[in-house]
Amino acid sequence: MTSTQLLLSQAAILVVLFGVVAWIVRSSAHQIKMSSPPPLALEDPVEPRVTPTAAPAASPPAPVVRTPSPPLPEPAPVSVAVAAAAVPFGAPTTDNAESEVDDMGRSDHASFDFGANLSPRLVIEAGPGLTVGTELPLESGLSIGRAATNALAVDDAFMSHMHARILRRGPFFYVEDLGSTNGTFINDQRITGDAQLRVHDELRLGGTVLRYEE
Repeated sequence: MTSTQLLLSQAAILVVLFGVVAWIVRSSAHQIKMSSPPPLALEDPVEPRVTPTAAPAASPPAPVVRTPSPPLPEPAPVSVAVAAAAVPFGAPTTDNAESEVDDMGRSDHASFDFGANLSPRLVIEAGPGLTVGTELPLESGLSIGRAATNALAVDDAFMSHMHARILRRGPFFYVEDLGSTNGTFINDQRITGDAQLRVHDELRLGGTVLRYEE
């Protein structure tokens, strides 16, 4: 056998093999196609339409009947004259049973406007050349010191020439220190500037002691 015949025989064998393989593949594909279920159609789900029902008509609201409230009784008039006469002038009221106390521990219930029965004055308790118990009436005030020009001149070595003065402000009396060397004391407490005098206050200037009374 020649080489040409050999090549032809091999080509024929290959064609036959190729045909057999192609037939087997087509048969297998046909069997797979026949055994597979048909594909389902893809469709969008359709929701049922709901027809809205008309809401029942609301009944009109019942009218509100307002009953007028009775008028309030008018307060009884208060007589100012009777109220003023009920409390004596200058007397402490019951609403403030405890009187206020200042920084010197003095009660303010005894300091009020001067009436006909009051006579503000200084009573001498001690002092060189002074008579104990002597009362010095206070009208508009007075000055105290070693200088003879003072209303109350005291030969006190511990007192300044112009030591202090008593002055009236409205219904009240105040003591004012005039820059003295040894200071002015009310109830053994040194004052700065001026301070109000109250009943039974003890005023000390140097070695002189005075008591304020009304």
